[in-house]
Amino acid sequence: MENKGYVIYDNHDVDYKDWFDEFKEWGEYNGIDISKYDEDSEYFHEWVWNTLNMYWEDFICNLQHDKDNNVECVVRGKVGTWRGNFEIEPKTFPTLEKAIYACVRDCDYITITQTEDGAIDVWAAHHDGSHRFTIHKLNDLSYEVDEDEIDLTDEKYYDKFAIQY
Repeated sequence: MENKGYVIYDNHDVDYKDWFDEFKEWGEYNGIDISKYDEDSEYFHEWVWNTLNMYWEDFICNLQHDKDNNVECVVRGKVGTWRGNFEIEPKTFPTLEKAIYACVRDCDYITITQTEDGAIDVWAAHHDGSHRFTIHKLNDLSYEVDEDEIDLTDEKYYDKFAIQY
């Protein structure tokens, strides 16, 4: 992803060398002889996948208890398919968690970043292509506008997320 910011979750850009060092430490700490495994072993790759899944569950659990989860937000972006990339109509969600799940549904690889401007960027890949979404927290001004008249692409209706994991 090109956006600068804080990576919250990433199961796509995996540095297996770094992970293997962590795997060795994990084995030593848990009394497991990992000398028979290398970076190409199925056991190591299962351990990486299981650890990434545990990180995902921790992320979601932390998000469920974060004050910035229970806020209305809007998702903007593009979906990628075998036919090309298509801009979506902006869509609102009652929580950040629901917005993230909608962005990553049926995807295998995910990178979630909190940008410097306080938005949440989601890149998610699946067998046909990849999606790129930005999630914006709606501010109080957005509630003062009639639902049919609000322009969900207008940044004056956005606040910054303050998520830090």
